[in-house]
Amino acid sequence: MIGVARELAEGKTSTDFPKALELSEKFKTEYQRMLQEHVEIVKALHELEKAAKTAKKASVVNFVRKLKLHARTEEDLTYPAVLMVGKTGQTRCY
Repeated sequence: MIGVARELAEGKTSTDFPKALELSEKFKTEYQRMLQEHVEIVKALHELEKAAKTAKKASVVNFVRKLKLHARTEEDLTYPAVLMVGKTGQTRCY
């Protein structure tokens, strides 16, 4: 999907566009649920981070921070890219 986003951004076409559009449509139906899951996951990660700090487990704190960054990256970059592929790709395929 990300490769297709790059091609779209560069004004290229791809034989992968139809499959990417199909996946983007499927993603749209799951998007809000996935965001809600992230809210729940991040809440649990906050609790884990608090416990890890109390237990002085620096490696766990570091791991939690990486997971929270991963979730944020998905929400801020990956998910919007998937949605844009769907919107932009429709005009390129038809």
